[in-house]
Amino acid sequence: MSEFIRDNHVNNLPDCYCKSKNSNNFKLLELERLTLSDFRKTLQELYDILDINNTKGITLDYYGDTVGVERGNLTDTQYLIMIKAKIVHNLSNGSYPSVLNALCSTFNCHPSEISIIEADEPCKVKAVVLPLGSIVSSGLSIDKCSEVINQLLPTGISLDTYLYEGTFMFAESENEHSNDNGFSDFEGGTIGGYLGYVQGGN
Repeated sequence: MSEFIRDNHVNNLPDCYCKSKNSNNFKLLELERLTLSDFRKTLQELYDILDINNTKGITLDYYGDTVGVERGNLTDTQYLIMIKAKIVHNLSNGSYPSVLNALCSTFNCHPSEISIIEADEPCKVKAVVLPLGSIVSSGLSIDKCSEVINQLLPTGISLDTYLYEGTFMFAESENEHSNDNGFSDFEGGTIGGYLGYVQGGN
C-alpha cells in the first residue's frame, strides 16, 4: 500500500478520478486538508502550553498556585525554578538517583556535572557540587539556590557545605582563547569564565 500524501489529498485518489484544482474532488479534499492542518496546529499549541518550561506570566502563576509556591517578586525564570523544585521534591523518593534527577531537572544540568558527597556523621551531606553556570542562569541568589537544594534533599538530611564549581581556568598556551574559561574579553564583549563558590552549612 502506497504512503498517504498529506500535502495534497486528491493525489491519494485512483487515477480514474479527476484531480484538477477546479474539480470538486480537489476542493473537498483540500478543505479537509486545511481543517486537519489547523487542528494539528491547535493540538501542538496546547501541547506546548502544557510544557511548564514554555509557560510565562499568568499561566506560570497557575502552576505555582497548583503546587503551593508563591511568586512574590520573583521573575518568570526564578519562579519556574522554584516551581520545578517543588514538583520534583514531591516526586522524589529520597534515594540518591531521585535526588540527583531532582537537581538536574531544577537547575537544567547534566548528572555528570553534579556530585553529592556524603558526610561521616549520619543524616548529613558533606557537599553538593553543582556547576556555577547553572546557578547564574537560574537568576537566583546563591543563598536562594542553597535553600532550594536543601529542599530537594530527603527530610531529615542537612547539607554541610555548598560547592559551586566555576569554569575559570588559565590557558595552556599564549594563543589559546575561550569564551567560557578565561578572563573577560572587554574588546569582544564575551564574559569569560566563572569563579567557583564555597559556602559552609549551618
